[in-house]
Amino acid sequence: MPHTVHVHSDWTVAVPHDLEAERVAALFGGWSSCERFASAAVPAYRRLLEVMAGVAGLARTPGGAWATSRAPGCCTPPQAFGSRFEALRHETSPAHLAAAFGTDARAVQSVAAAGREAWSRGADSSLVEGGEAGYRELWDRGVHPDRVARLAQALPAGVIPLPVEAYAESVRRDVDAVWLAAVAAVSPTAEFASWCVSSTGGSARIAVVEVSALRDLGLLARDAMTAMEGGVAAAAIAEAVRVSGAGAASLARWLGAWARVGCAPTWAHYRLLADRRRLHARPLAADVDTLVAASTVRSTAPRPR
Repeated sequence: MPHTVHVHSDWTVAVPHDLEAERVAALFGGWSSCERFASAAVPAYRRLLEVMAGVAGLARTPGGAWATSRAPGCCTPPQAFGSRFEALRHETSPAHLAAAFGTDARAVQSVAAAGREAWSRGADSSLVEGGEAGYRELWDRGVHPDRVARLAQALPAGVIPLPVEAYAESVRRDVDAVWLAAVAAVSPTAEFASWCVSSTGGSARIAVVEVSALRDLGLLARDAMTAMEGGVAAAAIAEAVRVSGAGAASLARWLGAWARVGCAPTWAHYRLLADRRRLHARPLAADVDTLVAASTVRSTAPRPR
């Protein structure tokens, strides 16, 4: 008969019948669905939580790849992945956990679904946009509420709550919380912190000193992001301001927009387009034509004798 099963925080299992007697019977060849659930599905769920929360790690291969645990019928030998996140996602899949602990994938899915609801209800809803629903989405993407809490505690107060995507990407990209806290402190908003996460890849990440230099030019976070997306350094903007006398924010937006399409115009180009009122948020073909035409006029003008 179907009944409720309680899994306590100390990993003991409570059922409305004698589970110990069923365990003894199993030693002599007997079979019980509750005994199998307690001895296999619950340990699989425990492994799921440990991996999702970042408590249990994964091994590295000699070549630097990430390896799953051994699971007969699924990963024999252990499977290697190029990224840690991909390996974690496979490690926590119902099929892998079921194979690793000798149980049925449906049993793992059942206890994991119950855990998803319990953890999402009990988590601090002020840390994630969407609250409980946000935690459910993060769980489905392999992010445990404990990871959310650890990252949130490391960040400046003005950054929280972060959107679901920022937390999910911080895990997928293996973002360093200490670095993120330092760079987000320069401009403590959820938008800027989320952008920093999405702009991180491999060993490439934004330098705190560069963000500070852009702030010291008086740039708002969005203008600084535009400049950094185009790879425009604070020093280049400062020099353009010094030579042209134009505003730092306008130059940052303009230089960043042109840099994203592979162009590196000078402050003189900026002044030329500004005089013709052609400073657009993104470069237009007509802007290029204007610069080319001006350059052609200069190059064909007669030289003084």
